Amino acid sequence: MLSGLFRSDERAVLEAIRNRTYHTQEERNELCARLEKLERVRLHDLLPLANTPDTAVRASVGRAILRITDANRVTLILEAITTSTEIGQRFLRKLLSVFPTDEV
Repeated sequence: MLSGLFRSDERAVLEAIRNRTYHTQEERNELCARLEKLERVRLHDLLPLANTPDTAVRASVGRAILRITDANRVTLILEAITTSTEIGQRFLRKLLSVFPTDEV
């Protein structure tokens, strides 16, 4: 039951950011802070957010991606680069540059 609550909170944060349902920068910043603290967020859910024109959201997505310990994260990011917008491609390439060299 408790894990269901975490999943619904995670989903709510991702949906609010994805759909830009926040009205002020303070609301956006709060959502970004919550995004960075999500424990069970999947890389698959974060990668589409790399295409947002909002720099603050992309920065939070980057910090959240860096926390993920998925063995395939570099491969998934490289795949996402091929389908991303120009903004997303630049962001994901820059993100790869801060990964430990043994991962890239």
